[in-house]
Amino acid sequence: MPHPAIIFLALIVIVIVLSAVTAAFDVTVTTEVAVPKDTTVSQDHTDAGSTYPSTTQPDPEA
Repeated sequence: MPHPAIIFLALIVIVIVLSAVTAAFDVTVTTEVAVPKDTTVSQDHTDAGSTYPSTTQPDPEA
């Protein structure tokens, strides 16, 4: 089994050679970028919960 450093150097050489070959043949890469649609944000309080207090308040006139 070769030393890991030798394997790493071999991979570097392979990448350089493949890069040169693809550049010689004018190989290019195109990508599509998804552009999100514009949205608006609005406050909606219909599902905010109950409007009644959760505890019973004492009567102030008692």
